[in-house]
Amino acid sequence: MKSDKLIDGDIGQLWAEHFPKRQDDPWSKTLCLAFCLTVERLAARHASDDEDVLPRVHEALDVMGIPRNDFYQVEKESDDE
Repeated sequence: MKSDKLIDGDIGQLWAEHFPKRQDDPWSKTLCLAFCLTVERLAARHASDDEDVLPRVHEALDVMGIPRNDFYQVEKESDDE
């Protein structure tokens, strides 16, 4: 039976498809922002209270196949709005 869950590789593929279109396509922008929030929540959940969360963010990005520069570009764009 096929699962409907997104797996890490799926997220990287979706990111690669939608990241270049995010400035012209509201759906692509929303999807990229949702993935950024997902990465941040996963990193925070897996970090201990006294641990810097940034290495966990980078770990999640690497596993999902999201380029760090792309992630930080979307973060910057969302802060600029």
